[in-house]
Amino acid sequence: MKTCPDCSSSTGLREIVYGLPDAPVADEKYVIGGCCVTDDDPTLKCIECGWEGANINNTPDFGEEIRIVEHL
Repeated sequence: MKTCPDCSSSTGLREIVYGLPDAPVADEKYVIGGCCVTDDDPTLKCIECGWEGANINNTPDFGEEIRIVEHL
């Protein structure tokens, strides 16, 4: 697993799931991103510091590179 580019947490990065899940999601891997989806939504979030970003090419399991979308 990659580390957060903002706080360097090695355990805080989660893949963001959008929409309304029909079952509970695995908290150790995912966070809920809401039901409104656009083309520019982040795909990763750090639960330690709130950083949000995206996998380049949106590759599963945290691709080699990530880009910063916005820090909230």
